[in-house]
Amino acid sequence: MGGIVDAFDLTPTQAGMLFHTLAAPTSGTYVQQVSCRFDGPLDVTAFRAAWAATIARHGVLRGECHVDGLERPAMVIRAAVDAEWRIEDWRDREDAAQVAGFDALLEEDRQRGFRPDQAPLLRFALLRVGADSHRFVWSYHHLLMDGWCGSLLVREVLAHYAGRPAGPPPPPFRRHVEWLAARNEAEDRAWWQANLAGLSGQTPLGIGIEAGEKSAMTASGTGQVAEVRMRLDASLAARLGAMARAARITFGTLVQGAFGLLLARYSGEDDVVFGLAQSGRPPELAGAEEMIGLFLVTVPVRIDAAPHLRLTDYLRAIQSAGPGRQRHGHAGLAAIRRWSGLAGNDPLFSSLLVIENYPLSITQAASDGPLTLADAGSFERTDTPLVVKVFPGTEPEIAVTVDPARISAEDGRRVLAHLRTVLSAMADNPETRLGAIEVTDEDERAGLLALGTGREMPPAAPVHEWILGAAAASPEAVAIEVPGELSDGRETQRLSYGELVARSAAVAAALQARGVGRGDVVGVCLGRRIDLVPVLIGVLRAGAAYVPLDPDYPAERIAHVLEDAGVTLVIAELAPDWSARAQRFSTWPRRGRGTALPSGPSRCRQRIRPISSTPAAAPDGRRACRSATTACPAFSGR
Repeated sequence: MGGIVDAFDLTPTQAGMLFHTLAAPTSGTYVQQVSCRFDGPLDVTAFRAAWAATIARHGVLRGECHVDGLERPAMVIRAAVDAEWRIEDWRDREDAAQVAGFDALLEEDRQRGFRPDQAPLLRFALLRVGADSHRFVWSYHHLLMDGWCGSLLVREVLAHYAGRPAGPPPPPFRRHVEWLAARNEAEDRAWWQANLAGLSGQTPLGIGIEAGEKSAMTASGTGQVAEVRMRLDASLAARLGAMARAARITFGTLVQGAFGLLLARYSGEDDVVFGLAQSGRPPELAGAEEMIGLFLVTVPVRIDAAPHLRLTDYLRAIQSAGPGRQRHGHAGLAAIRRWSGLAGNDPLFSSLLVIENYPLSITQAASDGPLTLADAGSFERTDTPLVVKVFPGTEPEIAVTVDPARISAEDGRRVLAHLRTVLSAMADNPETRLGAIEVTDEDERAGLLALGTGREMPPAAPVHEWILGAAAASPEAVAIEVPGELSDGRETQRLSYGELVARSAAVAAALQARGVGRGDVVGVCLGRRIDLVPVLIGVLRAGAAYVPLDPDYPAERIAHVLEDAGVTLVIAELAPDWSARAQRFSTWPRRGRGTALPSGPSRCRQRIRPISSTPAAAPDGRRACRSATTACPAFSGR
């Protein structure tokens, strides 16, 4: 290990990654793996020397990160480092054993992680699996560099391996750090405060386990992720391209719009926020496209996905905000989160979109080199539970990576299918409105309808029939009990099921005698007394519905409720001040005369229709039922 030759502050993105790495060192978060197979003769010594020469040319590859005792976290560059190589011969293993062993090696390597303060933050494995075939794994911490650098470094390594000059080294990563330090933070703050003004919080995913809920796997930090992939056919890609050209928007904008609309449907919210990875390589910084280091920035994308918006207007609004996000995204998520004004510590988003617009893929970079590269693959784990990666091309590929502790692989497959459906709808109907775009295809809709049909169930019995059944089984059992303190200081009052049925029968019969039946609405304006329940059950037994009214409501409120509910008859309490209570119905336009209905103890045993009692005249125009010892006057609107 060589001495220190340089040191500089971490970028905001690097500082955030360092925080998450130190918080969960064995989770595999931000451990990057690039793997492939080399076919043909391989000079292992020359291959290792080519990597050593490449590491010597780029200081950031010899970097380590420190935070203890420093005002701000910093990257320290060593003069020289010895990269770890694991070289093994697996030719004696069967094919299945090689595959299983390779998967196990990758998982072990992820969980091993890296100590950020111990350079180098990269290592290699080279496994001979055939006479002229090798499996290669290059692992590094995301703190060192982003995916853009992969093809640059592979191209350079293969040049060294072939003995060709690699050309002059690009400017060091320190230049970018200095460029960031010279930026105007006030402009960044003002832009993000305006962009995120009024934001209520993180957009819920609507699938899997929501943020804040814990699971055993989350706590264990296994480093596992589940990934599912899908290719869009060339026909759909061509239709999307034609639609993008006609609307003058980019393919990336189309993908952002589709993902944002999908999140709006999942969450049930129109104001949607998701993360977007940007290259972060400023065009005004000379040599930025060739530099090795972590330029990548992640920014929140906030969109309005209201159903009434026209699709093309929606997409153009997303694209118009893009330059601002690129210009002000270098501030870093921690600062942007602080400027948003949101309370708490939750991240701004729980989903991330990555559009891989690299100049070259690793496979393309190796296409004219001395080695044949095949089966290229990569792995990365972020701290975001849902990541969607899009690889543009004639047949674009979409990969969905999920944290299985939060979201199942099956949910990930549904996300892929829904994205394809939304993109297809966008391509075919550019002038449609967002609310008309379906997320599910015909097959999924048919399946959901089949699930929701189920077997036909008989209608549930009305509540009063349950009470009648209980009364038939136990007529002497107590049905209602009112403590003394709730009954004007009297002793506790009780009503058996048999008495409840008899009183409700008398009420029902009296209502039916007044013409009340199915489809009618009866107002019940009684205090909390033992007579209330028999009256309510009686209304139901008469076939009507009831609307409860508080006796202490003002007359205007009662009149409004009566009219709004279509009440045709009101049952109110008969008390010494009944005439004063009756005034509460004086503003009811349909108020008629009153009739007393039975609600007290009764010996009535007749059938509910009709009641066999002779009505007698009562004071002030009321009609009284002789079978009742207490009564409730009914004010009729008939």
